[in-house]
Amino acid sequence: MGFGNLLVLSQVCGFVLLLLLSLFVLPPMFSYNKAFEGKCLLFASGHYDSNTTTGLSFYVDNWGASGYCNFTVFIGVCQIILSFVQIVRLSIHLANDTDSSFIGVFLTTLSTLMFAFLVMICCLIVTIGFMSWCNSVTSGNFVRSCEMVGYANIWKHEHIDASKFSIQFGITLFGLWFSLFVWFVEMAFSSAKLFQYHQQEDIMRSLMRERQRLLGQYQEPELMYHDSAA
Repeated sequence: MGFGNLLVLSQVCGFVLLLLLSLFVLPPMFSYNKAFEGKCLLFASGHYDSNTTTGLSFYVDNWGASGYCNFTVFIGVCQIILSFVQIVRLSIHLANDTDSSFIGVFLTTLSTLMFAFLVMICCLIVTIGFMSWCNSVTSGNFVRSCEMVGYANIWKHEHIDASKFSIQFGITLFGLWFSLFVWFVEMAFSSAKLFQYHQQEDIMRSLMRERQRLLGQYQEPELMYHDSAA
């Protein structure tokens, strides 16, 4: 197996892994949205009220923008689509022992770079947003950790199931950060393929010059310049 085919096989394996990692993003987010009735915890804030007859309760003052959670779902859906398309396209080249054109490799590198940037933004939004929420629910010293909020039964005023939100976001964060790493690896594979094309082009130009020298049809650029000046 040549170096080019080995790169293509590595790319296929990477996109298969990305396809699987999408399952760590979409199902937890769908489950979370259903449990919280579409309300987004990212960058949400609230306060505790211990003067009620029902005991300690936590009230959300400001929910996070729904776009934060929807963007995470959007990234997961796009990752599934892009990974599936690339798996099919590269598998066809691998089965037929062919290779992508220079334009195809360039577009793959560019799209991989752009999507890796979007995944990185999504990782930062979910990570920082969830940390902001955890700081809000632990600020009153009523609970020691963010995970305890779901099990402490202090959301009596909300028709939501908060028992699994920490696990759901934990799985989502794992899928996003691992996906970001794989996207950077895929970008490295595409860049190596692009560099290989560049080297092949330089080799072809060198062979063409040597052929022209042997046939007496090649002139050095300096000689051509002097001849034109004379």
